[in-house]
Amino acid sequence: MNLTHWPPVIPQHLELPETSLCYNLEVSARRYPRRAATLYYGGVLDYAGLKREVDALAGYLQQACGVRRGDRVALPVAGQKRVVGPLLCCVKRHWHASFVRAHPSP
Repeated sequence: MNLTHWPPVIPQHLELPETSLCYNLEVSARRYPRRAATLYYGGVLDYAGLKREVDALAGYLQQACGVRRGDRVALPVAGQKRVVGPLLCCVKRHWHASFVRAHPSP
């Protein structure tokens, strides 16, 4: 790997966290339910709301759509704000599923 032009203020290596993204969401939703989890063009989604969205979507995909480990999940997601939930729900159920953002047709 050529790091000749790598900015000196940016670390070249990142330490992996001890906890998972989904565990961190669970803890944050419990500790800070009303704090902002995402901010996008003036819209705010708090940790409690994000957890509800993730749980609801994960349950729907699993129960109604039959999503299982290793499946690819393509969802029409309008706007960046709504990408976080589907991404986390694929991770949450330990599906090792791939989330593919599909742009809705106009």
